[in-house]
Amino acid sequence: MKRKFIYIFVPILSIAVVVMFAVFLKHNNYLRGIFWAKFTTTNHESTVREEVSETTTKEEISLPINEKLDEDGLLTELTVGDSRFVYDIESKTLTVSGKTIDLPVRTDYWKRNAEKIVFCEGVKEIDESFLNYSKVKIVELPSTLEAINHSLFYEMSGLEKYIVSPQNKKFYTDESGNLYETNQLLKIPPMSEQEEYIVSDKIKEISYNAFYGCVNLKKIIIGENFEGDLDGRFRRCPALEAIEVSERNSKYCSDSQGAVYNRFMTEIYGIPSQIEEFIFPASLFNDSYHVGEELSGI
Repeated sequence: MKRKFIYIFVPILSIAVVVMFAVFLKHNNYLRGIFWAKFTTTNHESTVREEVSETTTKEEISLPINEKLDEDGLLTELTVGDSRFVYDIESKTLTVSGKTIDLPVRTDYWKRNAEKIVFCEGVKEIDESFLNYSKVKIVELPSTLEAINHSLFYEMSGLEKYIVSPQNKKFYTDESGNLYETNQLLKIPPMSEQEEYIVSDKIKEISYNAFYGCVNLKKIIIGENFEGDLDGRFRRCPALEAIEVSERNSKYCSDSQGAVYNRFMTEIYGIPSQIEEFIFPASLFNDSYHVGEELSGI
């Protein structure tokens, strides 16, 4: 009888002890840390080794940076790997050479003061490091340029024109200084004096920020063959009075108010900022996300 009692009692007691110990550890951080330490030491050491290895690798592949300052302590030259940046304080011109351009964030002085950026021959790719160069008026691009980030010139609010080498086979500009990539409109300079822009039959796409911040643009005319995306394309155009779409266009249309819709007028893509009172058509059931921020007087 005693032996049978032991066989039953001991397992129950063991389970109770384990449960009590688990509960005790749960409410005692110090003991729980000691208890788990020996089980996690091996994994921890492995993780540390991996982190050290990763850090070492990053240090090994980091690019050398050399700086030159003038007598007033202002940055005039910067070399990052094979990329070289030279800033002329007198002309406020930043000259860039290399292959793949990635400008470090330490160049705030240039960002606040540069009025012209010249990318030299040999530059093939430019990332988005030139965001918010708000005083830049002119950007020159070389014949060797093959790729740029479409957000590259975002918030260059003082830009007046682009200049692209005539030998470039991919990028080009028109007489107004607008920037194109093959059959896509990339950007109209925000400070361009043009008041009207016609989307020619050659243009198949309009980049998301193409018209963004254009302060003098009053009218946009879209031809009969354009079928690219227009959603959100007309943001921050404070002088815009009308968007006109050719009656022959099979995808889009416009109304007497100067707004642009899909062909059936069930979706709206743009409302001119200068409209003070806008009447939404009864057919509309899905307004564009960015339409609201285009309105200035409503």
